[in-house]
Amino acid sequence: MGVVINQSLKNLIFTYAGFVIGAINTIFLYQRIMSSEYFGLVNVVLSAAMILYPILSFGMGSAIIRFYSINSNINEKGEFLSFALFLPTLVIFILGFIYYLFIPEIGDFLTDKN
Repeated sequence: MGVVINQSLKNLIFTYAGFVIGAINTIFLYQRIMSSEYFGLVNVVLSAAMILYPILSFGMGSAIIRFYSINSNINEKGEFLSFALFLPTLVIFILGFIYYLFIPEIGDFLTDKN
């Protein structure tokens, strides 16, 4: 079996296994363990995380895949990976600090609209 077919088959198996585990969690375990309020809260938090991840990561996952092999020596690769980790973390801390400063204003704005 070729390398591409072998890797594709492994990827397919792990992807389907992930979907099955997620479905079992959502359909059976979450509903038995949590009340409906917590189930809704967990779904909102997970949905918000899925929406915010691509925005806050600045596409660093794709950048690592694309540009990691261009760096020739180990020092350049280390610096690139450090930058790819540091930049999104720095932006998240800055936005979190700004959010922390303006929690009452944000709460007032959201409650006025809703």
